[in-house]
Amino acid sequence: MATVRSIDLWEGSEHECWPGRLVDGTPVFGFRLAPPGLATRRQLRAKGLCPGRREPFARLVWKRGRRFAWLYVAAHAKPSRVPTPAQVSAWDKAMTARRTCAAGHVAEHCVRLSDRLCGDHAVIADGLVSGLVVAA
Repeated sequence: MATVRSIDLWEGSEHECWPGRLVDGTPVFGFRLAPPGLATRRQLRAKGLCPGRREPFARLVWKRGRRFAWLYVAAHAKPSRVPTPAQVSAWDKAMTARRTCAAGHVAEHCVRLSDRLCGDHAVIADGLVSGLVVAA
């Protein structure tokens, strides 16, 4: 890990980052110490953007270096792809299949994979399996 006083930014200016760190040639910034113009993938996604096959410019670390996120140049980001109507329809069908209980009930959540039962029907089935009589 090398220590540097400043780094050259993507637009040609320098950013004071004492004590700055480079790991494998990538600048590392602490929480809230990154220069403006850099964003994480989630921040880009919130703006409807994506990195656009670009490499990360820097790394953001917190929790004493145990956690990190890649930082991308926001000016180089591209708009996210918009799904086609066919893709949206296919996604809706797949999610409906994941939420459909073996008893035919469509739950608000994905059903468990072990027996494909939703929460309501799983309680009834578990009660019958364990020998309890459950009134339906």
